[in-house]
Amino acid sequence: MTPAAAVTTPEYVIGSHGNRIAIERTGAPGASAVILLHGGGQKRQSWRRTGKQLAAAGWQAIACDVRGHGDSDPAPDGDYGYDRLVEDATSLIQAAGGRAVLVGASLGGKIALAAAGRLPPDMIRALVLVDAVPRSLESGIARVASILRPPPDGFDSPQAAAAALAATNGTATAPDAGARLQRNMRRDAAGRWHWHWDPRFFDPSHGLGIQPALTRLEDAARRVTAPTLLVRGELSDVTDAAGAAALAACIAHLEIAVIAGAGHMVVGDRNDTFDAILLDFLQRHVPVCGPG
Repeated sequence: MTPAAAVTTPEYVIGSHGNRIAIERTGAPGASAVILLHGGGQKRQSWRRTGKQLAAAGWQAIACDVRGHGDSDPAPDGDYGYDRLVEDATSLIQAAGGRAVLVGASLGGKIALAAAGRLPPDMIRALVLVDAVPRSLESGIARVASILRPPPDGFDSPQAAAAALAATNGTATAPDAGARLQRNMRRDAAGRWHWHWDPRFFDPSHGLGIQPALTRLEDAARRVTAPTLLVRGELSDVTDAAGAAALAACIAHLEIAVIAGAGHMVVGDRNDTFDAILLDFLQRHVPVCGPG
């Protein structure tokens, strides 16, 4: 059985509306900061291996739980739109000394892109998008959305949730899948199992879908001046070559790396390859230094 990731007590950064943002810091607190934003439905632990690699290279990695996920507070007013998510990213950068590298996967990448296009250029040292572009593939987003909208009454067990995920992906359920999923779930008073995020997060009214966000994200991309890298999976059903080309039309200095054999979950599929690409990009464009 694959052991669950170690449970750590998070630190907290206070957002602009008094909301607590759970973070996990790896590396020296005074080192240059890389802020890691996970995809929808994930938690800060998805970056743990990458955080260790960054720390070994002299960086301070700060992985967060996006609002409404994991140990971060849910939005009291239920607002999970880009404005609020960018405000949270701003609070994280300010807590890191006012300047940082932003790395975001999937939805986290879109949050990072929106932030990089809105914030003063001197706050963003570099931007790394992991299988995240404004012009995502509708079919892939629909597949992901079907996973992120579970039954309102939850699941009988983590293994039942794993079976539902496998059915959505068209794969067999691994024997240990339930045990591995359990850390991403919570159990209610009735004994039913639910995902660890606020189900209101994926309400269409927040404008996180492809079409509502397209103009906003491409406008943000045109304002990005920091060194920028897009890492996409060769087999991704969310980000394809056309989506990458459309982003390159907005960011002339964009670098693109394609990881062979990887799907949408680039970090999980080819973690070692991704880490090597990330560290090479940072070494070429963003020297490690003291705070900021």
